[in-house]
Amino acid sequence: MKEAKQLRFYDFLVEHAKSRQLFHIQDIMKATGWAKSTAQTYVAKQVKDLIERGPDGLVVRREMLRVPKEEFLSLVTQKEYILPRYKRTSYENLVTYEFLLPLTKEDTLRRTLDELFYRDTLEQRIGQIDPSILETAVERCKDEADEGYIRRVAEIVSGMFRGYSITHVSGRFLARALATRSEAIGKRYIIDETTAIVRFIIPCDSGRLIHGESFDSNPDVGVDQKRLEAEIIRIRTLFFHIFLEAVVQAVQEQDEIWLLEAAAGRTRLYTWGKG
Repeated sequence: MKEAKQLRFYDFLVEHAKSRQLFHIQDIMKATGWAKSTAQTYVAKQVKDLIERGPDGLVVRREMLRVPKEEFLSLVTQKEYILPRYKRTSYENLVTYEFLLPLTKEDTLRRTLDELFYRDTLEQRIGQIDPSILETAVERCKDEADEGYIRRVAEIVSGMFRGYSITHVSGRFLARALATRSEAIGKRYIIDETTAIVRFIIPCDSGRLIHGESFDSNPDVGVDQKRLEAEIIRIRTLFFHIFLEAVVQAVQEQDEIWLLEAAAGRTRLYTWGKG
């Protein structure tokens, strides 16, 4: 019986989402057979994300048309939000890092990077950095003890670097100096290799904008350039001395390592090569 009334309520909402016709609590009561208190509870709690209140009545949002009947019944029964609730944020500037590494080292690389997402190993790594370098990125508070400072830096690092992604690409590269065909015979010359691209994306707080229920497609965001430059330097310093050195140590026997940095519209390439 209860489900039958909920189905009638679903049909009522779908019809009014299509027509965008105003309605009132009494209309829900008539369509479903609910008492006034029940109808008010459903509007105020279970389907409040789908209802717009105006001075002359209620309107069903068009998002209702994307809600399947089975999902609707499940959610209103569990008193969950029917529409996903997101905090919409945009960032004017990003810093991205991409390592280009041989696929053979992916497992070692994953283990090395994953260790830096735990407090104990991250704090241990931070404690190994020269304090004079570290304090250029994160200023130490007056009379701040080493343990408290390292823990605070770890929290900052964790807020900046939340994860990484790995993609695979196939390619070829020249392993020796330019040679003729006859000179290259029998030698390690043109190499086929699958490369793992390890990508870090770090949003800059400079130019961060919190949106409402939808994104502003043309936001007016003022960015303090000095603050942005200082933030990029902090990100680079922490990334290089924590994540980058860990990666280089994990794959140090490779012939060459590439790192691409993109920050505030500028791209820079760092390479590690033998010889």
